[in-house]
Amino acid sequence: MIQMHRQNNIAIVLLIIVAVAIVTTIAGRTSGRPGLMRVGLATLLVAVGKLFIVDLAIVDPIWRILLFIGFGAGLLAVAFWLNSDTEEKKNPTIAA
Repeated sequence: MIQMHRQNNIAIVLLIIVAVAIVTTIAGRTSGRPGLMRVGLATLLVAVGKLFIVDLAIVDPIWRILLFIGFGAGLLAVAFWLNSDTEEKKNPTIAA
């Protein structure tokens, strides 16, 4: 029972780190502060490192699957958002 709570806590901590990183990245991008955006992206990199180094050695297979799906979806969403914002700046007619 204690082991299950520990695995849940590990997943929750990782999700909190990712949420903070995504909010920081978006805040940096929308406010025009590239330093803040870089901090958010670096935090995402730390979260990916934590996922591979720490979490995969500890959690059950079902949690691994859920972590990878959640992480993949989050990273794809951030990448899509960052790319679409760049495309609108390059070609303003796309936004119209």
